[in-house]
Amino acid sequence: MGIGQAIMSGYRNCADFSGRTGVDEYWHFARFTQVATFGLGLCIAYVTVRSQSQWMQSMASLSEGGTVALEKPSLARIALIGTLAVLAVSVPLWSCAVRRLHDTGRSAWHYVGPPLVALSLLALAYAAFVPPGVSPVQALAVLFTPIWLYEPRLLLGFVAFAVLTIWMRSSLHRKLREPSQPGPNPYGPPPSEVPQ
Repeated sequence: MGIGQAIMSGYRNCADFSGRTGVDEYWHFARFTQVATFGLGLCIAYVTVRSQSQWMQSMASLSEGGTVALEKPSLARIALIGTLAVLAVSVPLWSCAVRRLHDTGRSAWHYVGPPLVALSLLALAYAAFVPPGVSPVQALAVLFTPIWLYEPRLLLGFVAFAVLTIWMRSSLHRKLREPSQPGPNPYGPPPSEVPQ
């Protein structure tokens, strides 16, 4: 299956989490979504920076004696559009990955389980290492400052979380690369036998 056919099939079956998808179809569609997500990120960054810079220029001209300033840009609107665009790319990829796991004889829990485990461990780390009275926003802000370098428990937790996440992702990628099960399995007939 070619890239164009994989993209069409991925969007045609974007809400179908049943059935099977072949190796080529999944990886062509995954590559397309990576490129599309990168492009969407660049577009969103460009729009955000441009709208902010135009507002800042209008404020500077106002301080120099100008009479009109632009309204401050609404980042919430840009964030909403970006979120919808990312979902338009991500949901079809999720359904394609679930169908790919079905093709190897595995359930969708192999795709959903690792992020749930990672989030659970993150919640446990928060409960274990963050002192009482510290809000989640303050705890998250610590990760973006050099303070966490000086607290060995936070550093150890961060490294353990990173190692676990990398291991789970590589395990999932190994499962997605496996060849199709020959013949029908509990999730349906092989992708080559399904009429398009």
